[in-house]
Amino acid sequence: MATSPLSRVTRSRLLQNVVALFVLQAGSWIVPLITLPYLTRVLEEEAFGAYVFAQSYGIVLIMLIEYGFSLSATREVARIFGRTDEDPGALGRIVADVVGAKVVLTVAVVAISILLGFAVPTFRDDPVLLWVTVGWAVVQGFHPGWFFTGIERLTRVANIELVTKFASMIAIFVLVRDPDDVTLVLASQAVGALASTVIASVLMYRIVPMVRLAWSSSIEGLRLGWTMFLYRSGELLYIAANGFILGLLSTNIAVGNFGAAERIGRGFSRVLSPVRDAIYPRLNNLRGGGTDGGVDEAAALTRIGLYAMAGVGAVASLAVFVTAPWLVELLAPDFRDSVTILRILAALPLLSALSAALGVQWLLPLGLDRSFNFSIYAGGAANLIAAITLAPRYGGVGMAVAVVIAELVIITGFLIALRRSGEL
Repeated sequence: MATSPLSRVTRSRLLQNVVALFVLQAGSWIVPLITLPYLTRVLEEEAFGAYVFAQSYGIVLIMLIEYGFSLSATREVARIFGRTDEDPGALGRIVADVVGAKVVLTVAVVAISILLGFAVPTFRDDPVLLWVTVGWAVVQGFHPGWFFTGIERLTRVANIELVTKFASMIAIFVLVRDPDDVTLVLASQAVGALASTVIASVLMYRIVPMVRLAWSSSIEGLRLGWTMFLYRSGELLYIAANGFILGLLSTNIAVGNFGAAERIGRGFSRVLSPVRDAIYPRLNNLRGGGTDGGVDEAAALTRIGLYAMAGVGAVASLAVFVTAPWLVELLAPDFRDSVTILRILAALPLLSALSAALGVQWLLPLGLDRSFNFSIYAGGAANLIAAITLAPRYGGVGMAVAVVIAELVIITGFLIALRRSGEL
């Protein structure tokens, strides 16, 4: 008897990967929420704002070093791994290309940070905070999670990262005692990231041969990830850099209030990212096979993902909006100005779910990278323009409005692209 696409999916490794990523995502969500009330109380508004500002900059650097390989390299690995003519050497060459490219990108990141160390007051006043942030970004940027996503073997790596995140959390509670310890927060995260990256890299090189790095491989890696880097750099303008942008336009106190609310809102918006990350390589594998059955199964899986993510995202958004005062009182009681910001950001779970389902799960597997990138950049530009217009006057509230505007612009762009391609 024939089986449906959904029943075949649930019996495959895909379900294991979704579960593993949900466990990791739960840790990535729970750890910041557990530490948030402690950090807002111990660091107080000014130092907490400096921490949010530095961490936001670190996330920008991570995304620069990561360069979109979580999508581009994952796609290449997924297309090779598991084929009857699979060549382990080909996987090793992809790894070498990616690692070589990240070495080049790290040099660029360090050069940028040296300049910002002189130009940005927060970093000029506390250079140790800057360079601890850079160290955290570099070790996290080299994490080979993209490889394990591509081969659909995520359970062990997810468990390792979960353990190191909780170890970092314990270190924060032990070491951070007053506002002068703000650097120790990022240092604790850096040590945990280093442990996770080293262990995951060892596991990766047990699967693929270690290929010697060369300048040509670095250039090839940069070429491989270029189109997805355009996407990731667009994301910088409307996700990763918001705390950093706000810090340049307003005060550390405004950054602190926005950061407290954003951590809660973004936490809920990430609840379905494991589904996106697990489905993405499977969709590329199915479409890359070139068979009618594979294309039909990919189309069915795309729609299942869309409906599931939109439904859960809508419920999460409603829950955040209704419970915003309680959430702020529980997690950041000294940041009452964050309630209004959080209610605006309550739209993020639904909007992020739609963006991921329409873009990452639909446009990219179809090879519509250009339309995807155009939409991301349009959203990033909208975010930046709205932030420059609103943040100096309205602080965190203005920044939150800019974030929602950006998400709406991106979703609109995705829908237009799918309509023009005949998919809608």
